[in-house]
Amino acid sequence: MTEVWWIRHGESDSNAGARTANAAAPVLTELGWAQARAVAGAFDRAPDLIVTSPFVRTKQTAQPLLERFPEVRQEEWPVQEFTELSYANRNNTSGLERLPQLEEYWSRLDPDYLDGEGAETFRDLIGRVEETLKRMREQQGFTVIFGHGLFMRAMLWWMLAQPERLDGAAMRRYALFHDSLWIPNCAIVRMQLIDGRWFLSPPDVGHLSEVAVTKANESEA
Repeated sequence: MTEVWWIRHGESDSNAGARTANAAAPVLTELGWAQARAVAGAFDRAPDLIVTSPFVRTKQTAQPLLERFPEVRQEEWPVQEFTELSYANRNNTSGLERLPQLEEYWSRLDPDYLDGEGAETFRDLIGRVEETLKRMREQQGFTVIFGHGLFMRAMLWWMLAQPERLDGAAMRRYALFHDSLWIPNCAIVRMQLIDGRWFLSPPDVGHLSEVAVTKANESEA
């Protein structure tokens, strides 16, 4: 059986409203570290594989689990957060400061629009989603993936909606899906692959009963 747990990273300084140098730079807050420790306590068995994105906030969130199960194999996959904005429009800004540019980006409903150097298109994001789903199907046993809110929503939307083509209408439907699904920091989405079909749980925060559940700034999820 293939079982995959997706875990959104803990609260980052960018989520908490700080200016950060670039999309990869945010680090966990004190609360984010507490959430990460709570995640590690939610496991009753060791995973077979622990995956992080290239971004430091997922690696930090995985750290308590890796310390608990130091023999588990580790990999880095391209499941990093979607970077809508260019270096010029994103770097050294807060989520609030980026909001007008993000609203303009999503209002275009153009899956091939590229904001500039350092950004990616929505089609690029979906390409990474498809590659990730392929890798997930290739796994055996129990895999844990530490990821990001917008990427996780894009993956869930792609799995559930299965759009025939990626155009402006599909991008609008994704935006509506995104706004309707709350994935708090360190929520767990559990998946099982049974007879070729994925079965999904809703985002679970039961393990966070001793720490705050945060609906963080989604501009850098």
